[in-house]
Parts: sequence; structure tokens; C-alpha cells
Amino acid sequence: RNLSSVACENATGAKRASLRIISSTEQKEESKGGEGKPKMIREYQQIIRMMVKSTIKNCCRICKMEISET
Repeated sequence: RNLSSVACENATGAKRASLRIISSTEQKEESKGGEGKPKMIREYQQIIRMMVKSTIKNCCRICKMEISET
């Protein structure tokens, strides 16, 4: 169980860190008054959020399988 937990944290950790960095970049671009960049950044954020959700769902599925096997 602990190994699965660490694996899930590792799988999502980098993506979540990316979201924080991108959010900071979005705020900087909006304060500059950039026209197209904030929209592009929000679209990229959405893609990463979907990837994080998918990874978490897979981790939950794996954990459920492990629980049902015991």
C-alpha cells in the first residue's frame, strides 16, 4: 500500500508543480496585458489538469484492486 501511495504521489507531483508554475506565469502575463498568451496558458492548464485527474483516477483504480485482493 505504501509503495502504491508513493508511486501515485510521484506520478502526480510533477504535474501539480507544473500547474503552480503555469498559474504564476498566467498571472504575470495578465498583469503585462498580454492578449493571446493568457488564453493559451489557460488552455495548457486545462490539459495538465485533465492529465492529473486521469493519473489520480488510475491510482484509485489500482488501490481498489489491491484492496479487493486482500
